[in-house]
Amino acid sequence: MKLTINTDFSTLSVTNGVLQGRTISDLRAGQGLASKAILYKKFNKTNILSNPDVAKVTGVKQERDFVYLNLKGGDSWGYYHPETNAEVIYNFKNEPNVSTRDIDPEYYQQAAVDAQQATKRVKANLRLQSSKEYKESLKASFSDSFNNGTPFYCMFRDRQTDTYFSGYHEPTAKTNHFNKVGNKTAGIDYLTQYGSPKPDPVLTWDYEYKPNDVAFDFVNGFVNSFKPSSYMVSAQKIDNLPIPANINRVIMSVLGSDQQMVEHFINWLAVIFQYRQRTQTAWVLQGTTGTGKGTLFNHIIKPLLGDDNCRTITLESLGHQFNGFTEQCLLLFVDEVDTDQMNQQQQTIMAKFKSWITEPKIACRVMHTDLREVDNYLNIMMASNQPNSMRIEMNDRRFNVCPRQEGKLLGDREDGELLFNKIKDELADFANYLMSYPCDLSAARIPIENESKRTLQSTTQTACEEVVEALKNGDINYFQSMAPNKTTSSVMYQQFDSNSFFDTNKQYDTVMTVALSNINKKNYHLLSHADLFALFETLVGKMPNTKTKLTKRLAHEGIEITNHTVQSKSVRGFKLKWRNPHLAAVTKPIISTITNTSTTYSNGRRDIEKIVRASAEFTATNKFVNG
Repeated sequence: MKLTINTDFSTLSVTNGVLQGRTISDLRAGQGLASKAILYKKFNKTNILSNPDVAKVTGVKQERDFVYLNLKGGDSWGYYHPETNAEVIYNFKNEPNVSTRDIDPEYYQQAAVDAQQATKRVKANLRLQSSKEYKESLKASFSDSFNNGTPFYCMFRDRQTDTYFSGYHEPTAKTNHFNKVGNKTAGIDYLTQYGSPKPDPVLTWDYEYKPNDVAFDFVNGFVNSFKPSSYMVSAQKIDNLPIPANINRVIMSVLGSDQQMVEHFINWLAVIFQYRQRTQTAWVLQGTTGTGKGTLFNHIIKPLLGDDNCRTITLESLGHQFNGFTEQCLLLFVDEVDTDQMNQQQQTIMAKFKSWITEPKIACRVMHTDLREVDNYLNIMMASNQPNSMRIEMNDRRFNVCPRQEGKLLGDREDGELLFNKIKDELADFANYLMSYPCDLSAARIPIENESKRTLQSTTQTACEEVVEALKNGDINYFQSMAPNKTTSSVMYQQFDSNSFFDTNKQYDTVMTVALSNINKKNYHLLSHADLFALFETLVGKMPNTKTKLTKRLAHEGIEITNHTVQSKSVRGFKLKWRNPHLAAVTKPIISTITNTSTTYSNGRRDIEKIVRASAEFTATNKFVNG
């Protein structure tokens, strides 16, 4: 028999409500409280009592993500609210839920603040846990890609620039292919396209240019923006390799068929190819158009080092405030170098070159970004069709200058494209040759002091610099050869230091007479302000005619006028020791011999015996000349 009960739940609910009201009224009467209607309201989908009595919170404890309360001195801990939400107080006593703000406003103020802090902690913990899970997932994905040789797609934020990058790492080729994205959403869309999980959160890594074999370090959060060329990756060490014929032809043409320069250049290039660092020296390639300077860079060096690691600029771009081309660059090719183009910016441009060649850091500024320091890996080649390509100081220790080449690379009716194709076929062999070359980093850091360099220095040297150099070297021959002609020149009266009738010619002649006397006596010569004015006014002209201004001008040129003691008196002047006019020239060929010998290679190594022999000869001769 089936029992059926007809129940009207809505009627039952009303009946329960009435009974509950009567019970509460009876309880309130027992406590001496007035009768009160029970009214409810909705609060965030929860029914709460709309007119509760005030009940002071007298006990608080926190456990298992909840805050437990005692009200009005009770001890049951029967009331509670979530740690992250203090708006409603719930209970285990089947009583109506109440608003915390209505029950105890004072407690609510502090509880609401605590709930906000707790919410932040919970979110942070959830995000941390999510981050750990995402990193573990990403690490497993990276391991799979590495083991299988498949691309590893990911997205990261660069710590230094606060920029998002998305792309992939190619384990087999040890290269990265990442591009900047405008925002996080664009990067996530890219990952979705390749089926990669959404980053949560986007990890912050270091994205830097480090020309080494570490392309991707997942553990330390490092992504290398350096991209080795395919030849760098595939090059092998093989004994007794010759330089490929067509590549050797180009190098010989560009370097003026100077074997010493060729060997020094090959060592320099091999250092860059193997060690991928700055050599602290640069090359000046001189020659008429068509000698192969552009071919050497564009068809040989650039493919070997990689297009991404080489830049081409002109002098004009050096005058701009932005120098982003110095960042992420192994070799910088400066084309169309010409002293006449530098004009007033010459000192600024040369200062930049010197800094780029030698300093470990470069102040880099890209458009729309702040100035920042980056590691310097620059090696510089300069090409010029002009004989006065650039100014090089006499004491320079940075530049190699090739002999000027006047012959063309291509013969009559020779097809340049055919030569380029032959060079392309030889690049793999040349990469193996460079990788196998017993290169010397120390030798690469020392420029060759040859006649081509001295000629360029002399050609671009100012008159004042020439006189200063001769004076510092004690070159009496120079000043004698440049002396005014006594028989034909008129008396040169100048105003100097309040003397309106200062005879520069007579003073010049006096300086030479005293100089020769000091040479014979092997004494030092102390040149006074008047002596220096006579020399520089005669040979340079337009010199300051007061002692103070002359001192400042000469100090700027490297001639320091200081105090000296002469016969117990303090005298200001420039002290030097002249070289014997008959023996001074002896040192020049010996110095040239030492220079040429010390940079000559035999089977890839220096001939030590010749260096020692030449050095000993130079030392003995120099001691004899200078007393």
